[in-house]
Amino acid sequence: MTGTMRKRFFAVLGQFAIDGESRHEYISEWTNGRTASSADLTDSEAMDIINRLEGRTLKTKRYSDNCDRLRKQLIAMSYSIGEQPMFVKGWSEKYGAKNGTGTVRRRFNDYTEMELYRLRDKFRKVVDDRQMAVTRIRRER
Repeated sequence: MTGTMRKRFFAVLGQFAIDGESRHEYISEWTNGRTASSADLTDSEAMDIINRLEGRTLKTKRYSDNCDRLRKQLIAMSYSIGEQPMFVKGWSEKYGAKNGTGTVRRRFNDYTEMELYRLRDKFRKVVDDRQMAVTRIRRER
């Protein structure tokens, strides 16, 4: 990635508060595991990510596949704590996801890819808290 593209790439990531581990995870998923490092991105890949984050592209197959995969991950996380899919759907509509300007609340299937990444990270905390509570209850018995 060229210097100019690198500056723009990190500026856009900063607008969406994507840094550290979440940046590496996003890049890895975007490149289908080829790399997690921004240093290994081509200018074309970086531009695709910028366009996706800024919402300037149409919903391509890759975009809808990623969204579908993220929704399925959220549903699987819901099952992992003994809840049905409606739990995570209701939770996401109630608590929403943060974007560059604040918190947005949408119907479960209307979240953008970036919002789904944020929902997943946020819901992971719910799952962890629930699992810790169950463990604590079992210890008390």
